Amino acid sequence: MRRLPVLAGVLLLAGCGDGASVSGGEEDKPGLIVSAVATLKQPLTACAQDFPDATVRVRFTDEPVVNTDVFVAQNTQARKLRQPVVFATRGTATYAAGVVTQSRQPDIAEAFVDDLLAGRCHDALLAAGFGEPR
Repeated sequence: MRRLPVLAGVLLLAGCGDGASVSGGEEDKPGLIVSAVATLKQPLTACAQDFPDATVRVRFTDEPVVNTDVFVAQNTQARKLRQPVVFATRGTATYAAGVVTQSRQPDIAEAFVDDLLAGRCHDALLAAGFGEPR
């Protein structure tokens, strides 16, 4: 039983650096792939492991990767998104997220975007110093 927390810690450490990925959640849940800009690493790492609807895998990159369900960008002009939603600000930067058109899990992806607006991910963003959307 004690190996699970250690394994979770190893998975979080493996997510360090640009282009890295972080996984969280239970194996019996459906998978969700989130591509996000690296400036969101701290809050998304914190909330991905607690997302109740799926096992979330976050990849930190400026472009959506293959099979991405949710793309999180540092502008409101994010390409390949279904109805991008502004969910946070920091200084002059605005952060938007949306479900990628080719998502294999569109309902769960939409739930993750909703969580960025009001939920554990939103709380993690505020704790990391991000502001409310304008």
